[in-house]
Amino acid sequence: DNGRYSSDVFTNVTETLNIVYGQNTNSFGSNEILKLDFYAPANDTETKRPLIIFAHGGSFQFGTSQDQDVVSLCKAFAKKGFACATINYRLGFFPLDSVNAVKAVARAVQDMKASVRFFYKDSKDGINAYKIDTNNIFVGGSSAGAITALHTAYLDKTCELNAFEASFTETA
Repeated sequence: DNGRYSSDVFTNVTETLNIVYGQNTNSFGSNEILKLDFYAPANDTETKRPLIIFAHGGSFQFGTSQDQDVVSLCKAFAKKGFACATINYRLGFFPLDSVNAVKAVARAVQDMKASVRFFYKDSKDGINAYKIDTNNIFVGGSSAGAITALHTAYLDKTCELNAFEASFTETA
């Protein structure tokens, strides 16, 4: 209807980069700080906006929250009134085989779920610095990010994620 969320109703977008949303152990056994970038309509007075969280592509080996495709999506949706975020997630797996590839997907899913929890916590704690409607959080991505988003949506219980990982254990 040419209104908010369906048409561009904002001209400018506010970007906040490198927000720490968590930390976890990467595939090399080191602690990794997880960061996201946040995009919102500039001068927006809405206090409960739908949020879209995007994950970048890169075969779970490379890429960042600053990849042009996810940044462009965030800016386009923010001009329509959405709040958006792009996440960095833990990358890399070695050796390059199906077992380690599945583990890389599981790590990315854990990280995307952590980003959702980050926004829930901000809202629940009464801060709501990002003005998010936690009843309307969506996930998406490109390439490996799309795989991450799909698994985030469908592996919605801890036991399912654990079973998913366990189904790809190495055999002697």
